[in-house]
Amino acid sequence: MKSSLLTTLVFICLLLNLPGRSQGVVPQKSTIEHNDKNRPCLKAVVRPMPKTLKKAWQDYLKDSYDFKIKGIGFLTNKDLLTAEKVTVNEISPKAMDFYTKIVEHEDGSEMSVFASHGYDIYISKEKSPSEFAAMKGIFQEFLQNFLPQYHQELIKDTQKKIKGLEGDRKSMEKQIRKDKRKIEKLNKEIDKINEALISNKSELRQIEQLLRSRKNELKRVQETLDNM
Repeated sequence: MKSSLLTTLVFICLLLNLPGRSQGVVPQKSTIEHNDKNRPCLKAVVRPMPKTLKKAWQDYLKDSYDFKIKGIGFLTNKDLLTAEKVTVNEISPKAMDFYTKIVEHEDGSEMSVFASHGYDIYISKEKSPSEFAAMKGIFQEFLQNFLPQYHQELIKDTQKKIKGLEGDRKSMEKQIRKDKRKIEKLNKEIDKINEALISNKSELRQIEQLLRSRKNELKRVQETLDNM
């Protein structure tokens, strides 16, 4: 019962703390500095940390759209991930440079997605609305697929921790009960020893008194014998 309640509370906390929850984690139109100018992009702030998000995004694009972004991998972890001269038919039949910038944010990660058909030809809502909308669809599809799985894994991990802590608590409570029984037994033994000690002290006083009496008696006997 306690475990179920804790799990529910953890799940509610995760939901309440999801960045962009009021927007349903929808990528928003924004700008990003690239090649010394502000460029149009799509941006979202999400809970996963950058490295986790980058790897998931890389896998998603490879599996779903058959191209690989560079910048994340063995001994590589760049903020800006790139895929040069790729064709993503869902966006445009023309080759493009596809970019993603993922940086740490106070709520997890800030993820910006943008693309260009040339040095100064960036996909934008104003100049290429259908391509911009398609790019947004890919971005949002990724978030809709990845984020629930990510938070479910967090919940599973939290449930395991709760289960482990509950197990530890039960073990400690059992040890406390066991130790209390030992203490009670020891207290009883101490009480018996204390009683025996009191009796011993009383008997010791009596014996010491008897010893003094016998010494005095011996002294009197010797004195009597010496005066005969």
